[in-house]
Amino acid sequence: MDTEDNSSTVADGKTSLLEALQGQQPGDTIRFAIPGAGPHRIKTPVGGYPLVTQDGITIDGYSQPGAKPNTRDILSGNDAVLAIYLDSTDDTSSGDAGQPDPSSTRLPFSGHGPCENAIMAVHGADHVRIKGLGFLARRTEGSRAAPSIYCVALVDGAG
Repeated sequence: MDTEDNSSTVADGKTSLLEALQGQQPGDTIRFAIPGAGPHRIKTPVGGYPLVTQDGITIDGYSQPGAKPNTRDILSGNDAVLAIYLDSTDDTSSGDAGQPDPSSTRLPFSGHGPCENAIMAVHGADHVRIKGLGFLARRTEGSRAAPSIYCVALVDGAG
């Protein structure tokens, strides 16, 4: 399925990243088709994205026109072009103990602290691929007053 930014609604005939993740099915590939020159910032919705819970999901930022994966070897300079950035820099809430960070997904799972969050979290799903995305998060101290925010978190045996 192709996705627009998170401003689309069910009624507009487009699919946002949020809507694509809410309707995820095993083996889905989420592609991007945001009109206009990039790079594009997709603001993380309040409360974060739904957990990726289905096996075989691919979120392909390289599908956005203008993006391209690195073609050089590991010892050469990277020539990748990212055109999609998930923007979780909103700091309208302190994220105090017990309160979710407004711009990421809460990780209330074993092995994670009470204020740890992720921009994208994979929960118990296998063979998940997330590629061609940039992640923008606000700097935090990792304390109860300012939660840790991970770009991608693998939770409960996810792979």
